[in-house]
Amino acid sequence: MATYKGIQGYSVQKLSSDPTASETAGQLWYNSTSGKFKISTEGAGAWASIASMNTARQFVGAAGTYNAGLIAGGETTVEVGIVEEYNGTAWTEIADLSETKYQLRGFGDSTEACYMVGGRDPNTANMEAFDGTSWTETANLPATQNNGTAVGPSSSGLYAFGYNSGYVAETYEWNGTSWSHTVDGITGRVAMGGTGTQTAALAFGGMSPSVPAASAYTESYDGTSWTQLNNLNTGRKGLGGSQFGRINTSALAFAGELPPGSPNSVLTEKWDGTSWTEVADLSTSNVGGGSLGTVNNAVSAGGQGLIATAEEWSDPVYSIKTVTVS
Repeated sequence: MATYKGIQGYSVQKLSSDPTASETAGQLWYNSTSGKFKISTEGAGAWASIASMNTARQFVGAAGTYNAGLIAGGETTVEVGIVEEYNGTAWTEIADLSETKYQLRGFGDSTEACYMVGGRDPNTANMEAFDGTSWTETANLPATQNNGTAVGPSSSGLYAFGYNSGYVAETYEWNGTSWSHTVDGITGRVAMGGTGTQTAALAFGGMSPSVPAASAYTESYDGTSWTQLNNLNTGRKGLGGSQFGRINTSALAFAGELPPGSPNSVLTEKWDGTSWTEVADLSTSNVGGGSLGTVNNAVSAGGQGLIATAEEWSDPVYSIKTVTVS
């Protein structure tokens, strides 16, 4: 008598327990313990709630990846120097900044070295370096500007735009020891998101003299010059971005403050190297929060209104589903 295996030339694998979803996407198997057929699926990116920070605050600095990141400084009822480290599961308070700061920016990775630059009222050019244990004042920015954008690894960071007696587009490169001024961006602005490296950076959104409510401008930097690219679908300021992005193929922009009279944003947009596309929303709107990670794994934490909540973006999302046989 003919068998299915003999006719088709293959059989469905039998397992006593389900394998890891991400490693078996698209595969079908029979779970002998539950007596069910199972399949692993790959879905579109989504946000999910994670552990909240220990201290609620807004206008923070952030640097690192989704499982090795830092949220530093910010504002409660006053400027603070509190620093919390995220390991992919929980937040742990570690050594404070040397001075209290808000509207600062960070770059680098908590497992290597991390820098927090700018911040305070009045403006400051101060920068601090984290060695895994403590913070140390190091080479300052040549200009006292804050609320710009910073990206890159600890040995080759980039800081651009911000506020210094007005909106500026000044750009500075870090070589691991000192800063150097390079070519300015196209439109001076503050409170934007950023992603990339010193030679492939993206700056998006924010607030500019020409668009004081909320800008949708997107500019890219190739290490030599800035270029205007396609705008965000929705202009906003105080938004977050995937710090470690690949601007020619991918980046993430999320949250932010919409024009007056509108609710704060939960929108998330994904960059494909040419244009922005709206994808899954955050659960909670976030302005002036911290943003960590990559286009595949990002974290949004804290924000205006003194919130401590945090969410993690995963793309793609893998899951195991039971197959119904009729």
